[in-house]
Amino acid sequence: MLKLNFSLKESYLTISTNISLEPDKIYAVVGPSGAGKSTFLNLISGFASISRGTIIWNGQEISNLPPAKRNVSILFQDNNLFPHLSVWRNLALAVTHWPKISRDNEEKLKAVMSEVGILGLENRKPSQLSGGQQSRVALARVLLQKNKILLLDEPFSALDPLIRRQMQDEFMKIQSVLNKSIVFITTFLFLNLPIIIVSPTLRLSLSAILIGLRFSSVEIFNTAISAFLSIPIMFAG
Repeated sequence: MLKLNFSLKESYLTISTNISLEPDKIYAVVGPSGAGKSTFLNLISGFASISRGTIIWNGQEISNLPPAKRNVSILFQDNNLFPHLSVWRNLALAVTHWPKISRDNEEKLKAVMSEVGILGLENRKPSQLSGGQQSRVALARVLLQKNKILLLDEPFSALDPLIRRQMQDEFMKIQSVLNKSIVFITTFLFLNLPIIIVSPTLRLSLSAILIGLRFSSVEIFNTAISAFLSIPIMFAG
């Protein structure tokens, strides 16, 4: 269980939330540009600091731990592949820093490469891959990491609509066997997923669109929208 009870107050941005994310589930984070979606992930991962409150993972407070100690993997929009390394070496870094990897890890790499559809690209450099292939390599790398919390910051946003939808569909299939808690920023609304809304403005606009009413109370809004969609709605904004 990942429990988020914290706030961030800056001159340009305020984020406040008190939600609990269940293990082995995927959550869609939605909100307009500039609302703080990426900052929300950075607060969880430790790349940004909360102003007050706590972040607790399985009973342990991780609020003050550095990113490497938080049991968190994060996939950024630009994929962060090492341009001078082959696909194989980029993936191998997820399991070892040594030049030679064990046979067990080799099998893990091949299995994940097969799952995301990049078998046969082992010797290519990132510059020799298409945008969709680069996204698949980056996704494979975070899947290979042992961390139980996986954060995805719109990793497919730069792809054309058809490839983006294919990647999203493939990811949803893979997620069923990942055994990870996943928080996924997306501009595509998965109506079968719990939703975290990062934007006070979006709360009102969604209520107007889906119910035709404007609620001043977040609690009333939360209950009404959740019942309407039959999915959990949470807020961070």
